[in-house]
Amino acid sequence: MLVLHGLKVRLITAVPAKDLTGKRFGRLRVLHRAPSGPRWQTRWHCECDCGDIKVMQASNMTTGKSKSCGCGAEETRRTNNAKAKLSEEQVREKCSEYGFDYLHGFNGIQKNAWFRCQECEHKFFVKAERVIYGINQCPKCSIGSHGYLSKEFFDARPELRDVPCTVYLLKLRGENEEFWKIGITRRTVAKRMYQIPYELVESETVKTTFWNAYLLEKELKQAIKKYRYTPVLDFGGWTECFQAALVVDTPTMLGQ
Repeated sequence: MLVLHGLKVRLITAVPAKDLTGKRFGRLRVLHRAPSGPRWQTRWHCECDCGDIKVMQASNMTTGKSKSCGCGAEETRRTNNAKAKLSEEQVREKCSEYGFDYLHGFNGIQKNAWFRCQECEHKFFVKAERVIYGINQCPKCSIGSHGYLSKEFFDARPELRDVPCTVYLLKLRGENEEFWKIGITRRTVAKRMYQIPYELVESETVKTTFWNAYLLEKELKQAIKKYRYTPVLDFGGWTECFQAALVVDTPTMLGQ
């Protein structure tokens, strides 16, 4: 800090930009440095898997905000449009797979509609896609609707500590990419895969209590934190993915 004519002036030292040459972020492969942005943002020339070359902001790529030149978003939009054309009978069938009854109000997967849990008969109003594709579970009786897990979560709900649960480790494969995903579920791996747009290559699971599953998943996430991988395609749980090359002994990783 300098003092000039009674004014305090903070000195800002420029930090050299990290070299991203050759690295891959989703569909983007970094080629070489581009001129800085209007606010001195670090930018790079990148080649997308679709063939386009585009200047991308470094922070958008490293945080997962940008994973393609824009072609990925267009494919997602077309997929969502196809999903939005489901009939009410199709919605009813898909909901039944996850233990729900569709009641009324469906007007596209991005709009709210009324559903009922087949187990506790609780009625709730939520975005249709979250029930149709198994993202949400019952907000009244299911452990899956309480969001991010923490010790405080179990302190407030001690009765859930001994609920049967499964920790899974999935090896997934797509076009030009292969990676692993970890997570917790009360459903089968097959039902969990229903909402993941990748091929399942192999899987390892550990059946335990909800509390122990939370502790094991937390330990695994901490161990692989610096190896996180951002898949090209978006899906629920993409932040729990990491590089396939790191896995040597999956049973050991799952504590078996």
